[in-house]
Amino acid sequence: MTTYVITTAAIIFDAHGRVLLGRRSPKEDTVPGFWSLPAGKLESVGPASDVLEDNLKRELREEIGIEIKDIGYLDSHMWTDRDPPKITIVFTARVASGEPKPLDPQEVTDVSWWDIDEAIRLPLPPHVARVLEKARTSGG
Repeated sequence: MTTYVITTAAIIFDAHGRVLLGRRSPKEDTVPGFWSLPAGKLESVGPASDVLEDNLKRELREEIGIEIKDIGYLDSHMWTDRDPPKITIVFTARVASGEPKPLDPQEVTDVSWWDIDEAIRLPLPPHVARVLEKARTSGG
């Protein structure tokens, strides 16, 4: 039986429609130093109805110090060229409270709000550019 790593990620909007991106630590094994979506591996098991959303909320509290609301599914993708394969589920959300700042420099070294059109032009992992474009065209 194949085991998968499951990651939740979010395109988080502020009250002005900007999106929050974090710069990955140079110590990260995947796309170090790139701007990317706030994300984290699924580490806990809870009720099937909210395990993904709860994981996302926990990761955002721990890594950048914010709370989110209005969480909605946007996209998912899978990498089969990794061992174990990885599945990422991407949500959209709005910031509810907190001022984002990097709390774990082993994971995130900087955070910043970007106009989505500017964000798409940054050096991003291809899957991040794709889901930002999808959020932009779907209205977030």
